Amino acid sequence: TLILLYPIKALGDLKAEANINLEICGEGEEEPYLVGLAKELGIDDSVQFNGFQSSINQYMAKSDLLILPSLYEGMPNVVVEALAYSVPALVSSIPAHTLLFTSGEVEFFENDNVDSLTKKLKTIFRGEIDLRKSLDHARKFVASRTVNSIATQCLAYYDGVIRGKN
Repeated sequence: TLILLYPIKALGDLKAEANINLEICGEGEEEPYLVGLAKELGIDDSVQFNGFQSSINQYMAKSDLLILPSLYEGMPNVVVEALAYSVPALVSSIPAHTLLFTSGEVEFFENDNVDSLTKKLKTIFRGEIDLRKSLDHARKFVASRTVNSIATQCLAYYDGVIRGKN
């Protein structure tokens, strides 16, 4: 999808400032355009198109940052997975992200805005944002969403419904 345009363009803007490699998992009809854009920006050696992956564990385990420029999401499971792997996340400020996460757990950039993404990445690479602090908050978020904790919350809710309290 064209949402991947934003990280590629941001990487093109940042190539002189930082040594960044972008791993893209997934495939779509716009991939040839994105490959061409990376080449046009002179960053094709820094962008890896990995196609569809049934498991992204190997990519998460070696990542320093997840960038999710979604315009729409249901449940943003990939962000929760990244946080579980202790990978900080930089996500678009769409309702699915802003309702689930706080700015202490993830970093936000304006959705559909490559300049906002580029500026946020610059602040991260300059050390102006402490991603380790975000990860501390994110670990608490992940710990509160284990299967057992969610099941317990659901049971408590249903018990309240049965008792007329919800």
